[in-house]
Amino acid sequence: YEKGKHCKLLQKLFKKYSPYKSFISKLGKPVWLTEIGWNTEKYSQSQQAIKIMEMSNTKIEIGLNGLFLYCLMDDSTGTEPPWGIYEKNGTAKEVVGYLKNN
Repeated sequence: YEKGKHCKLLQKLFKKYSPYKSFISKLGKPVWLTEIGWNTEKYSQSQQAIKIMEMSNTKIEIGLNGLFLYCLMDDSTGTEPPWGIYEKNGTAKEVVGYLKNN
């Protein structure tokens, strides 16, 4: 993963909603973004890692207090796409190494 790329969609979203962010920050309340993720049926593990790290860097840039992934581990029943950062057998996906080191 190389730093420098940013999640343009999130930046556009907060630019559009900057009055809300400004209002919330004046109240002194934390702003969290929840349930983000990229499933590894649609994206490779490398793409998932890049997107999560970009989102993490963007979170810092725009001043969010928290960023939460949609799912820690893939669904063991196989009824949901693999959104987790761990496979259903507990094996870490690529992004876990990046998150541990950053």
